[in-house]
Amino acid sequence: MKRLPIFMILLFTAVAVNAQSTTDSVEIKFNKLLDETGMVFKMPEGSVKTPIVKNRQIHYDYAVKYPDRNMEIRYTIVPMAGRVAEYQEFQKNHAPGSAMADPNKGFDAFTYVTAINAGGGVQDTTIKGRRFPAADVKKEFGADYGAFLLIPVKNNSFGTEYKFCSLVSLQKDNVANVYIFYLCNSMKELFDTYQAIGAQNIYYALKFKD
Repeated sequence: MKRLPIFMILLFTAVAVNAQSTTDSVEIKFNKLLDETGMVFKMPEGSVKTPIVKNRQIHYDYAVKYPDRNMEIRYTIVPMAGRVAEYQEFQKNHAPGSAMADPNKGFDAFTYVTAINAGGGVQDTTIKGRRFPAADVKKEFGADYGAFLLIPVKNNSFGTEYKFCSLVSLQKDNVANVYIFYLCNSMKELFDTYQAIGAQNIYYALKFKD
């Protein structure tokens, strides 16, 4: 049996340890975000973790994919505590005539900008979507606001070769904005996956605690 040089063994070991360290780091950071924002995450049935891809458009914190399906789900959690504290301080101490936007009032704007970035970074009139009814989003996700958008993905600047994205956007006032990206190649492919796996097993993996 051919023996590997010691430096090769050390190299392979270092690569394996670094890969595991990166995976652990993502897990630790994601769990910290869950704790910070009072959220719960249940791994979607049949999915496996997949590495985060650095890209020019959108930071995301965690991702899963289906080994036998052409779909990836990416999760972004943006805590609001710092922005809310800054806004509250501004309200108490600000120069006459100055203004600052209330972070709780930016849901629609934040959602649309995120959708544009997911689609390739340029304004796109073919992006469609709507708000969830307030009572439903509260009951199903524990959020104050929610919406979904259907987005054609025009290029790979989001670090993906997928052609279609269904975005779910959530906000719990004073707590966090959350974006969930369901990536595949068409709306038909998305609904075929929902039908095969069960939308309940996919859709409610991440939500705010009751």
